[in-house]
Amino acid sequence: WMRRADLGTVAFNGWQVVDATPQEMSGRLFRTGPAPVVAVRHGQSVNYDCTFVIGEVNADYRIWTEQSDGTYSLSNVYTDYIGKSITTKQHFTNKPLDLTKFYKFQEGSVKEEAALGLSRRIGELEDGSKDIKLSLEVTHSTLGDSIEIDLHAQNRSDSSRSLSGKFIGIPVLYTGKRKQHFVRLHPAFEVPANGEIVKSFQVLPGQYLPSLPQDDQPWMEFMLVSLIKETGQRDIVTTSCLLRQPSLEVSIVGEATLGDNVSVTVTMKNPLSVALRNPILTCCGRGLARLVKISLSDVPGNDTLRSSFTITPTLRGKHLLICGLTCQKLSNIDGSIEINVV
Repeated sequence: WMRRADLGTVAFNGWQVVDATPQEMSGRLFRTGPAPVVAVRHGQSVNYDCTFVIGEVNADYRIWTEQSDGTYSLSNVYTDYIGKSITTKQHFTNKPLDLTKFYKFQEGSVKEEAALGLSRRIGELEDGSKDIKLSLEVTHSTLGDSIEIDLHAQNRSDSSRSLSGKFIGIPVLYTGKRKQHFVRLHPAFEVPANGEIVKSFQVLPGQYLPSLPQDDQPWMEFMLVSLIKETGQRDIVTTSCLLRQPSLEVSIVGEATLGDNVSVTVTMKNPLSVALRNPILTCCGRGLARLVKISLSDVPGNDTLRSSFTITPTLRGKHLLICGLTCQKLSNIDGSIEINVV
């Protein structure tokens, strides 16, 4: 929070966006901000890096198709793909605090159109010749289970339509870089006149688990490239999901007393059918324990990891013990418990 006297108005005082480790350079340095949050919300490009931050929280996701002559045509635009939820941690609790409304107006509202000039680009998003409307929806995305995706196809014409296409799944790194696709299907079906149908796809664990990047988040993107036989309409629709991972269950035995040993137990069900190799458990917490690092035995597929150890609290009051697990197949696995030391 700071005053922005350099911008000549008190309107930009207050919370500023800063990032010392962004993925793009600003002024030949890796830095971002300070960018006034109020300017980001109203789509105003002022110093520093406001345009970049506006893109981070409210950009369109556009899909372009390369034609045989080397030119590109706009296939689809998602205006609500980026910036769905912006949160931080609430004071004195582990619950999230939703900040989305401070960074952007409600999607599709008049205020958002005024802020970002959406009315100037609506014409290029609408195409009356497209009588088939498609969308993808991930309905089940738990790590270790089959991933289930529904394709919704709505026919807005008075004649049936024949759809054929290519459905692919792609692992995505946290930087946004895409890897080699891990599944390829070729759906073909009829969409009745003025009707809507749903086609379901299932991606088995054996299809996607070998493609998951090591030491990265299990992020998947699914895409359908389609062709309507009767009209020649071509379309590309996409959706993505972060696979739901297990969390560590942390518990203590009895009451925590200052200066006395407390027994801590950490458990987790292995969601995979293969063993977790070389797992390492780390735990720490202010007033509870310095960094505890424990090398564990391999955890067989679908078995339960269990580890017990002791800590000695050094401060009275409520403190948070945070535990994390790393291994060759899973990353970003954590869990915590609030301990009241008497």
